[in-house]
Amino acid sequence: MSSIVCPQCGMTNHPDDITYPRCNQCNEDLVRCPACRHFEAGGCHHPREAARYTPDGEAAKSCPSFRSRNELHDSSMQWNVPAPVWVSTLLLVILVGLCIAAWFIDPTGRYFRGNPLRLETMVPSQVMLGQQFYIKMRITNLMDRNSTRLYVEVGDEFLANALPGMPAPTPARISRTKNHLLLEYDPLPKYGWMTVLLPFTPMHKGAVPFTAKIYAPSNQLRQIVNTPPIIIRDPGVAMLEGDKVWGCGRMGVWE
Repeated sequence: MSSIVCPQCGMTNHPDDITYPRCNQCNEDLVRCPACRHFEAGGCHHPREAARYTPDGEAAKSCPSFRSRNELHDSSMQWNVPAPVWVSTLLLVILVGLCIAAWFIDPTGRYFRGNPLRLETMVPSQVMLGQQFYIKMRITNLMDRNSTRLYVEVGDEFLANALPGMPAPTPARISRTKNHLLLEYDPLPKYGWMTVLLPFTPMHKGAVPFTAKIYAPSNQLRQIVNTPPIIIRDPGVAMLEGDKVWGCGRMGVWE
């Protein structure tokens, strides 16, 4: 039988209490017929028990259909499960949910295994106005399968100050828009690599940052190059100052 709240004093009484079925606080009879949900207007309205209803105060104790109006639903099943079990189960469900979400967001596993596209770049720190220079990129596919087509995208701020030449190796396609230069290359084989030389001729003096994106869309491979500004010097001024412009460069590796 479930626990019952005493209608007189509000005390919760449990079946294993010593005084049950009387309230352990006020001694009220908790299972008499008037306390039953089938009792209405001075009699029992249960289809089977109504025929043998008696005003005897002890009758409800032996009535198989007695249901108290003040009954509390037994929640023992919920709390009988050991805490380590339901906590472990909850954590497992959360972990599985996160794994499923990660698979939808990142099916290649880039964030678990690391970026499968490796990029090494070499950019000169200073160049001469009007004299061609090269930016070198070594692109490596770290996956155990072929990549999709690779794209090298050079930003517009750099192109506004330097005129691009023909890259080596020659791209499968070259696109030039107002905002960027886009080079398209064939897919890299698994664990394969290639070195790209990008020639540029500086058109204006000043300090210009080199920015580029390298990506293979279908494989979600992506790298971003964002170097400190390249100093473009006037050859005449550099000669007077005795500068050795090509004596230094910057090597960057982005994992």
